[in-house]
Amino acid sequence: MARPVNPKSERKIYLFSCEDKRSSKFYLQGLAREYKINIQTCHSKYNTPSGLRRKLKEEIRIKGKENVKQGY
Repeated sequence: MARPVNPKSERKIYLFSCEDKRSSKFYLQGLAREYKINIQTCHSKYNTPSGLRRKLKEEIRIKGKENVKQGY
């Protein structure tokens, strides 16, 4: 008799909108490894607070609101 297949539940995403492309991305990747959480970063071409917020909202819409636990 075959074992029933249970689909792995996807971990919710903590999404961060960052000003720079290197240092904060590496810091957040290390944090994700240490605490075993799903952290993803996105970058905006505008470094203003409103530009970062706009990019974050766009990424949440693309990834699906039900998949993103929190956006920063």
